[in-house]
Amino acid sequence: MGVLFAYSLYSGILLVVLYLAYKWILSGENQHRYNRVALWMIYAVALLALPLSGLVVSFGHLPGAGIGGVEIGEVRMAVADDGPSSLPSVMVVLLWIYLAGIAVASASTLAIAVKLARIISGGEKRSLGRYSVVIIDDKGIAPFSWCRYIVMSRTDWEESGEMISVHELQHLRLCHWVDLLVAQIVGIFMWYNPAAWLMREELKAVHEYQADSAVIESGVAPREYQMLLIKKAVGARFPSLANSLNHSKLKKRITMMYNSKTSSSRRIRGLVLVPALVAALAVTDLPLVASVLDSASSASVTIGKVSEKPADVQSVAPADGAASDGNVYSTAEVAPQYPGGPQAMMEYLYQNVKYPEEAMKENIEGKVVVQFVVTKTGEIGDVNIVKGVAPSLDEEAIRVVRGMARFIPGKVGGENVAVWYSLPIAFKIPDYDTKTDTSK
Repeated sequence: MGVLFAYSLYSGILLVVLYLAYKWILSGENQHRYNRVALWMIYAVALLALPLSGLVVSFGHLPGAGIGGVEIGEVRMAVADDGPSSLPSVMVVLLWIYLAGIAVASASTLAIAVKLARIISGGEKRSLGRYSVVIIDDKGIAPFSWCRYIVMSRTDWEESGEMISVHELQHLRLCHWVDLLVAQIVGIFMWYNPAAWLMREELKAVHEYQADSAVIESGVAPREYQMLLIKKAVGARFPSLANSLNHSKLKKRITMMYNSKTSSSRRIRGLVLVPALVAALAVTDLPLVASVLDSASSASVTIGKVSEKPADVQSVAPADGAASDGNVYSTAEVAPQYPGGPQAMMEYLYQNVKYPEEAMKENIEGKVVVQFVVTKTGEIGDVNIVKGVAPSLDEEAIRVVRGMARFIPGKVGGENVAVWYSLPIAFKIPDYDTKTDTSK
C-alpha cells in the first residue's frame, strides 16, 4: 500500500504542474478537440512517467554477454529488534488517512452510480438510433447523458426534446462518459489533490463546448439555445459520472459560442507542457521530495498494527557500538536520503558493483542483503550482512556500500538521528552464459 501511496504522490506532483500549464496557456482557446487530447496526454504522462522511468533504468543496465548481472532491490529502512522508534510513524498515519480517503471517495462514487442506474432503469425508454432516450417524471433533474442513454424529464422532452437531444447525442457520439469515468478513477486515487478534481472539471467544460458547437452547427439559433441553457441552469446534476446540460460554467459556455476558432498556428503553444513536465520531474528529484516519496513507499499497514518492515529483509538486532553517539532508530519521520534521490543511488550502485570473478567461475549467484547505519551526519556507519550468499559476493556488497556518498540524515522530531538501512543486491549470472556443470 505504501508503494501505491508513493506512486500517487509522484503522479500527483506531475499532474499539478501540467494542469497549471494547461490552465494558463490552453484552457481559454476555442480548439476543443485539441484541448481534449491535451488533457488526455496530461493524464497519460502523469500516470505513466514513473513506470516508464523504471523501464528505462532497467533497459539501460541489461547485462551483456559474459558479464554478471547485478539487480538492486528496493531500498528500505531495516527494522531492528531494539532501539527507539516513532510509533506510529507520521508516514504510516498518512497512509491510513490516504486509504480512508480512497474508501470514502469510492463509496461516494458507487452511491452516485447506483442512483444513476435507478433513474435510467425506472424511466420510459424510447429508441433514438443506436441510443435510447429515457423519459422521467422528475422535473427537478436536469437533462444528462451517460453511456448510451439520454435522460430528461417529460416536460423537457415535450418542450425542447429535439434541441436537448442534439446536445446530448454529441456527448454520446464522442464517448465523453469514458473521459469522466477515467477522471473519476484518478480523482479517487488522488482524492487529496485539487488538480485531480480540477482536471475533471476541465474535461467537463471541453465536453460542453463540443456539445454546444454541435447544437449551433445543426442550425439552432444561438439566442434560442442560450435561453434554453439559462432556463435549465437549475436542477440536480451528477458531477462525478454524467454530462449534465446545466454544467455550471454557463457564462463561459455562452462566451465561447461567440469566440472565433483558434488558428492552427497557435496550437504550438501546447508545447509549453514539455518544459512543465521537465520542471515537474525536477521537483520529484529534489532531495526532500525524494525522501518523502521513499518514506511513503516504505510504509505499510496490517490489521491491528502498523509496519515499515520490508518483507524480504530479516530482522536483526543492531551490532554493538553501531552508533557511537547514541541510539540508532529503526524508523524515522523523515527517512535518510541519498543525494539526488533513490534513482541517483541506483545509478551509483549499478556503476560500481562488480561481479567477483571467483563467483563467476564457480557459478555462484544470489541476493545479498546489506544492513548499514546512516549516522546523524549522513555518513555510513556500521555495515553488516543480514543475508549472505558467498564471501566474495558479501565482500563486494560491503565494499560498494562503504563507498557511498554522504546521505541527507534522517529526522525525528526535527532532529537528525542515526537510522538503520537495508539494501538488497541480487547477483545473477545471465541465462545465456554457459555455466559449468558442477554436478559432475
